[in-house]
Amino acid sequence: MDLLRLINDKCNYFSDISAIQGLKSVSLHIEMAERHFENGKKEDDYRLFTDAIHRLNQAYEGSLKEAYQMLTGNKPDKMSPHEIEQSFQKDLILKERVLTFFENYRRDWRNTSTHDYKLCFSEQEAFLAIVNVSAFFNILLNQMIERKAYNQEKIRLSESGIITQKQVRYKTFIEQISSLLIDFPNNNLTKTVPITILLKL
Repeated sequence: MDLLRLINDKCNYFSDISAIQGLKSVSLHIEMAERHFENGKKEDDYRLFTDAIHRLNQAYEGSLKEAYQMLTGNKPDKMSPHEIEQSFQKDLILKERVLTFFENYRRDWRNTSTHDYKLCFSEQEAFLAIVNVSAFFNILLNQMIERKAYNQEKIRLSESGIITQKQVRYKTFIEQISSLLIDFPNNNLTKTVPITILLKL
């Protein structure tokens, strides 16, 4: 499975210039990490494995921020990766086991390598980090694509008149269903149905 190719294919789904720039920046960090990894194996230079980790840390943080902005509509400028993870947990954006892997990477890889300038990583560690961060970004891209499709469908339905602007504002499935049920008597029972017709059903 070519995770980087999957990432680039998913990034191409988006047309907004600012979104594309952010997503492609994350993808580029992963691509450079893979290059450092391959060069480290050829040259037997562990420093390149460490450089790969630093690139992956940038990709990890960038992927969280891009996903947060696209999924919530808010800028994450002053938010830490931990705060973004907490937001994803609160809003049920990611499954608990998936979030645990995110937290492990942040705690055991990103934070450690960011604060310990003497730390060096091996080929095995660099390989594992590439797979993890690439998988994380793929998962987040799936969530972003679903949200974009959902928002586009809401706009389409609102413009078509199938649902009202008031109904479109609800975000969750439960809120949407509740709104439709509450409004059902007002919008759909304008005609009385003879009891004989109901008995035939």
